[in-house]
Amino acid sequence: MKKKFWIAILTAVLLLNLLPGMTPSASADDASSWVFYDKCENCGRKGDFPIIKFLPTPISSTPDPEYHWARAKCTYCDYEYQFSSWQDMFKHTGGTETPTCTTGKTCKLCGAKYGILGHDWTAWTSNGDNTHTRTCRRDGCGETKTGNCNSSTAHCGMTGACDVCGGEYYHSEHHFGPPWKYGYDENSHWHACYYCENGKDAVSDHWFGLGNMYLASPATCVSKPVYYKNCGTCYYKGTETYVYEWGNFDPNNHTGNEEIRGAVEATCTTAGYTGDTYCKDCDALLTSGTVIPATGHVGGTEVRDAVEATCAQDGYTGDTYCKACDALLSSGTAIPAAGEHTGGTPTCLRRAKCEVCGERYGDIDRSNHADGCVPEWTVTETEHTQKYSRCGKLLTETGAHAFGDWTVTQEPTESEKGEQERVCAVCGCTETEAIPVAEAKASPSPAPTAAPTPTPTTTPLPSAAPPLENAGRIRAVTLKQGSGSGYVQLAAGSIRNSTEHPDADLRAAVTTQSLPFAVEKNSDEPQLLIMHTHATESYQTWPDPVFDPDYTARSKNTALNMCAVGAEMARVLNAAGINTLHDATLYDAPGYTDSYKRSRAGVQAYLEQYPSIKVVLDVHRDAIEDSDGTRVKPVCELDGESAAQVMIIAGCDNGASVPLPDWRLNLRFAAAWEAEMEKAFPGLTRPVLCGYRFYNQDLTTGSLLIEIGGHANTLDEALCAARHAAEALAAVLG
Repeated sequence: MKKKFWIAILTAVLLLNLLPGMTPSASADDASSWVFYDKCENCGRKGDFPIIKFLPTPISSTPDPEYHWARAKCTYCDYEYQFSSWQDMFKHTGGTETPTCTTGKTCKLCGAKYGILGHDWTAWTSNGDNTHTRTCRRDGCGETKTGNCNSSTAHCGMTGACDVCGGEYYHSEHHFGPPWKYGYDENSHWHACYYCENGKDAVSDHWFGLGNMYLASPATCVSKPVYYKNCGTCYYKGTETYVYEWGNFDPNNHTGNEEIRGAVEATCTTAGYTGDTYCKDCDALLTSGTVIPATGHVGGTEVRDAVEATCAQDGYTGDTYCKACDALLSSGTAIPAAGEHTGGTPTCLRRAKCEVCGERYGDIDRSNHADGCVPEWTVTETEHTQKYSRCGKLLTETGAHAFGDWTVTQEPTESEKGEQERVCAVCGCTETEAIPVAEAKASPSPAPTAAPTPTPTTTPLPSAAPPLENAGRIRAVTLKQGSGSGYVQLAAGSIRNSTEHPDADLRAAVTTQSLPFAVEKNSDEPQLLIMHTHATESYQTWPDPVFDPDYTARSKNTALNMCAVGAEMARVLNAAGINTLHDATLYDAPGYTDSYKRSRAGVQAYLEQYPSIKVVLDVHRDAIEDSDGTRVKPVCELDGESAAQVMIIAGCDNGASVPLPDWRLNLRFAAAWEAEMEKAFPGLTRPVLCGYRFYNQDLTTGSLLIEIGGHANTLDEALCAARHAAEALAAVLG
C-alpha cells in the first residue's frame, strides 16, 4: 500500500513538471508582463517564454465564455505559437461593465466579452393568431421572440391546442364532399372546402344561360331595365348584360342626373333664388326653388385711404366700406397735424428724434458726446493726439510726450537687469527701459538718471534690428489647414475639433448658412464691439528675423499693442457701414490675474448701455515657439504684402466648468467668418480651434476670440491681417 502511494506522488510531480505554467513577471494588466514556462514544440527546449499577447479565441473559432488563449514566443528559436489551458490564469478577468443579457465585461488581457447573462425568458403566451410570444424578464432588456403555433389535432374546421403555448389555433387541412359548396370567381367555379371554403376542388368554367336573371340596372325615365346573365351551374352573376326588350321605361326614376337652373345669389341689398331642379336626361322639372333674402352688410368692413397725421401734415381716419359689395358705409374725418417736432436729444453723431413721429430733425450737437463717443488717445513712442472716438473731434493737438522722471520698478542685481519707467503727464502713456546689470560693489549703486524725452520721428519703429547680445532666432512659416479625422472641412478653411464631440456633431452645427443674429447695416446704434482682454500684447519692432530675449513683447503703448490692431479693424468695419465700438481699455495692465474677470465686467457694461450689440470680438495675438526657443512667425503673402495668419477660437460647453449652452451658435458664426476669409484671402487663416475654452463667450451668440499673428510677427503684418479679416467680416455681416 505504501509503495502505491509513493508511486502516485512521484507520478503527480512528474506530470506537474511536464505541464506548462504561466506567471506574471510584474504587472498582470497586459501580455508583456507574463511569462510561460513550457517546452518549445519547435526546438524542444524548456524555459520562461514571454507572452506576446492574449487572444479571445484561436483562429476561426468561437470565443470561449470563460477562458482565453495566449501567444508565446520561444526565447531560443523565436518560434511563436498559441495555446490554452484549464488553469485559472487563462480565465477572463477585469472589466468594469455591468453584464446584460447580450453584453458582458471586457477582459483586460484579451479584450473578449465574458459574463454575458443570457435572456431569462417568460413562458410562451398565445397571441390568438396562430403565433405565440415570450419576453425576457431581466430589467432593462424587454427583448421579445415570436414563433408559430404547432399541433397534430387542428385542421381548418376545428381548433387544436398548440404543443408549445397551449393556445387554440386552426390548421390548413380541407374537406371536400357532400353537401357540396360552390366557390367561384369571374372565370370559373369549384367545390369549396366544407369547413373553411378556402380550398378548391373540381374547378370548371362557367356556363352562362338565360335560366336566371339578375338585375343590372333598373328602368329609368329614358332607358329599359338591364339584366346580367348567370352561370347555369353555380349561378354566378356574369359581367355580360342584355336589355329586357319587353320591359318598360320608369318616368319617376331620374337616376340623380340633375342640374340647377335659374339660381341667383343674394347680395347685401337684393334677394336671390335657389334655382329650380331639372332632370338632365328627360328635362322634367323635379323641384322648384325658393327666394333667398338680401344678406345686408354682414360680410365685414374695411377702412380705406387712412392717413396718419404727422407733426407738420394733417391726417385722415379713412372711409368705411362693405367688404362684400364694396359700398361706402361711412366717410372719415380729418386728423389735425401734431405741430412742430418735439423731444429727443441731438448728439455729436445724430440729430434729435421726434417723440411724436419718430423722425430725425434739427442739427447735430457737436458738444454732446453721448452714444459711446469718448476721448481716446492715439499714442506713438514720441507723440500723442487726443480725439473723441466716434465723431473725431480733436481735443489735443499732436504733440511730443511730456515724460516725467524715471521711476525704478525693478532694481537690477548682479545677475539680472532691472527696469524703470516714466509717464507722460499729458496722455498717461508709460515708457519702460531696462537698467543694466549692477556691478558688484561694496556699496549700493546710485539711482539711475532719467533719460531725456526722445525727439519725435516719422518712423517710430527701427528699420533693422540693433546690435543684440544672444539674439533669438525667428522662423517664418505658413501654417496649413487640417484634414481627415479631427477636422471639419468648410467651403474654404477648416475647424480643428479639440472636443470629445464626434466630427459629425460639429459638422451638423455649422451646416446652417444663416447667422444666429441679424446685424443692421448703416444703423445709428452700435452693432459690434472690439475689445482686448490682453491689450498689452505686442509685436516685433523690426522686420529682421531675430528678437531681443529681454523684450517681453508687451507694451502699454496703444500704438504698438493690440489696441492698434483693434483700431484698424474698427476703421474698416465702420467704413463698411457696420457701426463698431472699440474698447481700448488695458484690462491686463494691472496683471494677467483676473484680466478675463475685468474684461467680462467691461463687456457687460457695454451690452447694458448698448443692447443693440450683436457681436463681441476679443482680439489677441498668439505666441508660438519651437522647443529650442526659436520664435515661430505664422505668415502669408497677399497681393505682394506680408500678412500675419489669423486663428479664430470658439469655445465648447463641457457640461461643468465651461458653461457655454449656445456654443454651437458661436461656432456657426466662426465657420462663416473662417470660410469667407479663406475664400477671399487664401492662406490668411489657420483652422478654427473648437475646444473647451471659455473666454466670456457666453455673453452673446456672436462672441469669438481671434488671434492676429504671434509675438514674432511685425506690427505691419498684424495690421495687414486685421484689415483683411475685417473686410471678410463685413462681407459676412452683409
